[in-house]
Amino acid sequence: MKWSLFLLSVLCLPLNCTSPKAETGGTFLHDAGQERADYYSDYFVFLSDDALPDLIVPMDINWKTSQKGYSYEYKAWYGGDWAWPISYETGEVEKQGELPDEWWELKSSDSFQMDEERKECRLFITGVPEISFDLPRNEEWKEGFSRGRVRNYACRWSITSGGVERRGWLIYERIRLKAAEKRNFGRFHWIPLVYHHQLYHVVSSEDESQATNWFLKGDSLYVKSTSDFSLSITGSESDSASQRQSIPTQLRISIPVWDLDLEMHKTGGQVGYGAEFSKGLAYYRQSMLRSIDPPGAYGMWELILED
Repeated sequence: MKWSLFLLSVLCLPLNCTSPKAETGGTFLHDAGQERADYYSDYFVFLSDDALPDLIVPMDINWKTSQKGYSYEYKAWYGGDWAWPISYETGEVEKQGELPDEWWELKSSDSFQMDEERKECRLFITGVPEISFDLPRNEEWKEGFSRGRVRNYACRWSITSGGVERRGWLIYERIRLKAAEKRNFGRFHWIPLVYHHQLYHVVSSEDESQATNWFLKGDSLYVKSTSDFSLSITGSESDSASQRQSIPTQLRISIPVWDLDLEMHKTGGQVGYGAEFSKGLAYYRQSMLRSIDPPGAYGMWELILED
């Protein structure tokens, strides 16, 4: 998720302005005619926007070529103001020929039940209700800021959690890379958030700075994008497990062109660790993010430290 910017202006597009890359496989999003990739990632994050308690459900499905066929990594969380339970599974599938193009063609696991015909995934995360997620059709999505083989989409959507329908926003990051295009993240922030019934998405790293806003006018969905914003860390803590001295815990997002200025802090979440870097072990955190000033905004703070 760490690429240079191709767009530095503010955009505002209605729902009927579709991307030339957003073609359909049947009636579902599919990149037709593109060169085959070596690494695939479909990352969905649902953020509720209804009368029930705030809920975040990220689902991260990754697969790549291997000697026998393809290897996969499935992750899903159940997020709120608590320690986030996670389902995490990896495996390898023997397969001749080309890799699957889409996540619903992948092998099911104990926690991730893929239904190719219905384009549905049922998630089983220990200690929480069963979650049912079905894929929006092509016409539901609205593409936001995208770069190269990394595309971002969002729409109004719903999931089912324990038999209860939850309504809100669904954001989707679709990645298709060649092996040579993969690299470390450095210091990376990936933040979708809901405020005043609008969806915002802020991406910030050492060489990328982009914010996107999806919003409804009547029944039409619009999107606009800008690189004119700041993200500053206003609070931090040390972490003994990673041996890192400064882990961000509070931040300020300021987007003057949209009159948006939010001081936010993390609450519940889940942390993972990886390879060793100069400042400590790689640090990966998904957490609830809530606004302090003004109140009312919430979202997910994905923090990656690979430096």
